[in-house]
Amino acid sequence: MTKGELTRLRIVESAMVLIGKKGFFEVTLEEIAKHSKVQRQGIINYFGGKIGLFRACVLQILSDFASEHARQSKPSNSALDQLNLQFKLNLEMAIHQKERSSLILFLYLHAPYEEELLAIYQESIINVRSRYQTMIEAGIREGLFKPQKNPELIGSLFHEIIVGMIIHLLAQNSRASEVRSVKAKWDFAINSILVNES
Repeated sequence: MTKGELTRLRIVESAMVLIGKKGFFEVTLEEIAKHSKVQRQGIINYFGGKIGLFRACVLQILSDFASEHARQSKPSNSALDQLNLQFKLNLEMAIHQKERSSLILFLYLHAPYEEELLAIYQESIINVRSRYQTMIEAGIREGLFKPQKNPELIGSLFHEIIVGMIIHLLAQNSRASEVRSVKAKWDFAINSILVNES
């Protein structure tokens, strides 16, 4: 990585921590600059402002998630394996990377009310839903999942289950009993689409 890329990444990492802890509206560029040891003007030069920096944070989280998913995937993984890996990685993020989870949830909650946030949502999060649809369609082709009239709707439903899980775990401070409960709900949802329910 170049020096500029490292600086950019340091700013994004600082912003993720601060926004995740304090909230988007409460954090200032000055605080992010101080935390990342970069001048405020440097942040503006890299990202154009706070919204551009927030967008970079969201894209970094999604990129890191996709990289980790690819790293843990095996060519022999079935669609069910891929769907369960998606759940596992989201669960780990909700438990161990609360700031990142909080940042994504902020986007979900505020996108309908803020035009600039809605644009970020449409650019990034909606594409995540298509991954779920792809996994559902693959599972149907593999004969693992029951044929669905609307795989897009089922994919969207599984995505919303994961978002709900993250909200629940963050609200409950990821207690072990809550984690077990969320896993049981996930298993129930998966079993409802399997050809051979377990």
